[in-house]
Amino acid sequence: MERSHLRRVFSGAIFQILLIFLMLAAVMPARASVDAGKAWLSAQIAANGTLLSQNTSVALPTQTQSEVATTLKAIGLNPPPALLSQIQKTPLQTTEYLSRYARAAKMQVRGK
Repeated sequence: MERSHLRRVFSGAIFQILLIFLMLAAVMPARASVDAGKAWLSAQIAANGTLLSQNTSVALPTQTQSEVATTLKAIGLNPPPALLSQIQKTPLQTTEYLSRYARAAKMQVRGK
């Protein structure tokens, strides 16, 4: 009786260990992909706050800069001050630009 009980406990423990290893194996590549994505997005910002691809984008520079700043903030990274300054340099001709300006100013104040 005791031997079969030990066998069940041992089998259960091995199953749990295997399950933990499988879960870790599934999470590790995803984490690496997320980290690679964060690094790529951060690398798209030039030292002066412009985006490397903004001249080829169909969106206006302020739109792309604002979306990148918002995305960086959402994934736990602080947008560089130069990027936020670029957004705030845009003439406030429309309500869309005004809202993007306000979001950038809010990030700059809270940011760090």
